[in-house]
Amino acid sequence: MLDLVNLRSDHMIAYITCPEDWAGQSLGEIDVRNRFKVSILAIYRDDDIIMDLQASSRLMAKDSLLVLGHKDNVEKVENLD
Repeated sequence: MLDLVNLRSDHMIAYITCPEDWAGQSLGEIDVRNRFKVSILAIYRDDDIIMDLQASSRLMAKDSLLVLGHKDNVEKVENLD
C-alpha cells in the first residue's frame, strides 16, 4: 500500500492492489462502501485510469485501486488477499 494523502490523522487516500477475491466482480456486487466502508476513487488498469466508476464497473486481477477511507478500513481491504 502506498499512502498518498493523509486527510486527517485517521483517514487516507491510498493506492492498493485489487484483492484477488474481487477480480471479475462489479463494484455493485462487492458493495465496497457498505461492506468495507471505503470508496474507490479510480481504477488503474494497464496504462489507463478509469475514474467514471459505476456500480457495473468490473475489477480485474491486475488492477490497482485508489481508495479513500479510514486507515483501519483501507488496511483491512489491503489485507484481504
